[in-house]
Amino acid sequence: MVTEEPRAATVRSVGISELYTFSKENFLKALNLYSGFRNARQASLKTLQIILKRLFTE
Repeated sequence: MVTEEPRAATVRSVGISELYTFSKENFLKALNLYSGFRNARQASLKTLQIILKRLFTE
């Protein structure tokens, strides 16, 4: 949902957890409602892009 690329993940919990799924549409709505989350996501993506660029261009 973040990069428009398909992805899968394995998640392990060390305790009792509640997991939720939601559609891309609802994810984007949540980003618009919670600007702090949207800003943190954008900052994380920029950091990841810098790291990947350094890894694969040096």
